[in-house]
Amino acid sequence: MAITSFAGNSQPMALSEMAHSQVTITIGSPSVVEDIDFEYCGYECDYIEYAFHGNTPYENDYKTLLEENEDPNGSITFYLVKDGVETILDTNAYGTPYAFGSITNHESLAGYDINWLNVSILLGNGDYHIKTEIDFFGDVTEKTSHVYRLQPFNVAQADKTVKLESVQNGCIENGFDYSGLNWRRMHRLPAVFKIDAPVEEVSNYIGTNRTVKQIQEKVHYAYNLNTEPIPIAIGNLILTDMLLGNTITATDYNIFGDNLRDVEVVKITGSERTPLDQDRKSAWSFKLEDKVQNTVKRN
Repeated sequence: MAITSFAGNSQPMALSEMAHSQVTITIGSPSVVEDIDFEYCGYECDYIEYAFHGNTPYENDYKTLLEENEDPNGSITFYLVKDGVETILDTNAYGTPYAFGSITNHESLAGYDINWLNVSILLGNGDYHIKTEIDFFGDVTEKTSHVYRLQPFNVAQADKTVKLESVQNGCIENGFDYSGLNWRRMHRLPAVFKIDAPVEEVSNYIGTNRTVKQIQEKVHYAYNLNTEPIPIAIGNLILTDMLLGNTITATDYNIFGDNLRDVEVVKITGSERTPLDQDRKSAWSFKLEDKVQNTVKRN
């Protein structure tokens, strides 16, 4: 796409019908939406996210967990579950723990940064779930993740995947307060990350004899991140959290891709979601562009 400029000689309104009487606005009580008594796991828990381990950051994946509990006397506990065996994540054996109440200025948070290489060494490869228990004033809630398939890095297995990473600071309204945390997140997605088009910005002026004279030209790239169907929770996390990050990087592992590694990007408008029938998974398309746009020619 190109943007060319020349220098030199040069609350939406609400629609209503006509009425002879004054309209009165009635404010009702908020309705209570009951939970649907339906087990979605039979449709969604078959989703598998590859978790690779290797000798380089390119080959080795990680997973960060972050939860909040406003009960200062409560607790947040993380587990790795493999073949029905639960392993509590409360030491640095499998990564970096952030115990409940220990994070300065964020005492209501708890987290864990899982290093899949450590997990493979101590617990072995295989299929893992992540289980979280939150004790809130004696009421214990539990949630279990989709499957993480841990295995050594393999080019063929990594084909048709994208590693999306973000680092967060600042506060997201209706989300986490990441102020001062430098909190990182990562998902390996069934996706393609590719160059969409070069973005060219050209500034010229008309000189004597109607001749176009160059002032400045700038070039950077726009990208598409197109996923296969993924659970709604992951798609929403990407849209409302990861792509709002202070730093966002994407690495494409497609064998016939554009060989894009650790490309630092920002999100631009144009995200699209295509839901599946009879399933809550959706395919997503995200529009991105270079964060660093320093290829500039000036006269």
